[in-house]
Amino acid sequence: LEPLDRRIEYRRAQFGAFDPRLAEALAAKVGALFQIGRFPEAEPLIEQAIAILTQVLGAEHMDVAAMQNRLVRVRFAQSRMDEALVLMREVVRKTEAGLGATHPELGMRLSNLATVLIRAHQLPEARSTLERSLTILEAARGPNHPTLAFPLNTLGDLQRELGELSAAATTYQRAADIVGLAMGREH
Repeated sequence: LEPLDRRIEYRRAQFGAFDPRLAEALAAKVGALFQIGRFPEAEPLIEQAIAILTQVLGAEHMDVAAMQNRLVRVRFAQSRMDEALVLMREVVRKTEAGLGATHPELGMRLSNLATVLIRAHQLPEARSTLERSLTILEAARGPNHPTLAFPLNTLGDLQRELGELSAAATTYQRAADIVGLAMGREH
């Protein structure tokens, strides 16, 4: 964390308080804090990064949406589902508006939204969101692309929670097969 703090201070001194390079340095520290479970410390830093990028690039910019997606992860990790859900819906809206309804990044962010929906016990919406995510990703990247593994695993979790054990086993197996193709069966 100490080198990351020095990087933040250097960038603040060199480029000023409202520069995307400072936002990137703040985000790097957020990543480190997230990895060690210090979520309350991470939140104000990512909020500061969002404020910088919003001022410089505008609220609808994809870099702002990407930072907001990080904030969703921090709030999700703190079990603040209502806040995470509101913000994740905003991230999805911005992503669709900025990149289009068939862009693979939208597919990934829909998968993230479904994860939050599951934790918020909004299971029917989670299912339809995952189905949309998978449709976008399969169309953009093919049926065996590694990016499908995460939403498939999430769909398996949802199916398992709903008692659809046979369907969950099939879905988990498909995710495992995709990872096996990408990484090797012994990975």
